[in-house]
Amino acid sequence: MINGRLTSSIIRPKTILNAATTATTKKPDMVTRFMKNGLVGKICETAAENPVMCQSIFSLAICCGARPVTNMITTKDKKDASYASCHSISSGIMGFVWPLIFATPLAAGVKLIAKNPHKFLKPEVVKKFYPTVGLETINKDGKKIVRVMTNTKGEMLRQNGTKLLTNLEPLKLKGEAEAAEKIEKLTEKLAKVKNEKKKAKILEQIEDFKVKQKEFEAEKEVFEAMNPRLYVDPKNGVIRSRDVFKTENGKFALNSKNEKIGCAIQKPEDKEVLEQVLTGKQQAEINPITEDMEIGNNKEQNIKSIINWVPDILLAPPRAMLTIELIPRLLKLFGMEKQKKNAPKDANQQPQQNNTTFKAASIKMPAFATMKAHSAAAPQKGGV
Repeated sequence: MINGRLTSSIIRPKTILNAATTATTKKPDMVTRFMKNGLVGKICETAAENPVMCQSIFSLAICCGARPVTNMITTKDKKDASYASCHSISSGIMGFVWPLIFATPLAAGVKLIAKNPHKFLKPEVVKKFYPTVGLETINKDGKKIVRVMTNTKGEMLRQNGTKLLTNLEPLKLKGEAEAAEKIEKLTEKLAKVKNEKKKAKILEQIEDFKVKQKEFEAEKEVFEAMNPRLYVDPKNGVIRSRDVFKTENGKFALNSKNEKIGCAIQKPEDKEVLEQVLTGKQQAEINPITEDMEIGNNKEQNIKSIINWVPDILLAPPRAMLTIELIPRLLKLFGMEKQKKNAPKDANQQPQQNNTTFKAASIKMPAFATMKAHSAAAPQKGGV
């Protein structure tokens, strides 16, 4: 993808760290230690912000290094290996130069429009792209004008006043809500284990999770005391509304007790506000994530992907043509240019040779073979 902020296949380290790291981990595993490495984090963040150049550099390394070496080692015919290597190098060079010259500037333009579409597109068009965006009518010079709702920073807002171009990430307590479930599973496992060392290890894990469960329960109690209109989902620690309920296809979603499930509350973007809310020092702002918002957000993500694909689609054909044009030049540079086949000096030479051969064959052909040939050549009557 061209635009890192819209869609990127590169995983951001913060996402992995949130899942891999726990507050009470005594000995982090190898994956956690690797992902907590500062250098890895910087590389991943840089790659996520600049996916075009990142992909081009990897492509250059593979096409101009790894693939030619593999061809030369695995292919017995070194001439064929050399041709294949030239093709690969040509593809790698063009794959690096093309984004550098064309794709990167185009990506910057797409990124600018996608970040502030209300500055370049009409409100009606923006509404089609982003269904949940808020529109408002104002009086300007005696005329009523429809415009996109924005905050003081010029960022687009949803109809409920929340920032538009943000992920609908639910607010969740820091504590480990799954501790109770893990204790139950470990207790079942303990009943089946006979080895004393394994039992001791499982018992130690159970005690650790009991501590985490108490911490979560205390955190839950403080939060609900500060926010009476909200409650904490005991299964996953997600904050939900007591007033606005979750729906699926227009119907209320019910839990195992046949009770309505509240909508999850949107996570605050401000880190300081988030910390105050989670520690029970400040009430959470109630911005429920409704079904309409989820559907609209999915449409918005699809629009982002489509916008992101357009430059790739437009630039792909000329890039392929230039890659093909570069191949013979590289072959010539390495002294492996294919020689053109020499045309026969006399254009009538081949037909004459064929006629002579046919005549000679006719002379040597036995009589019954000649009759058979004439019979096969004659038109036949009838049919199916």
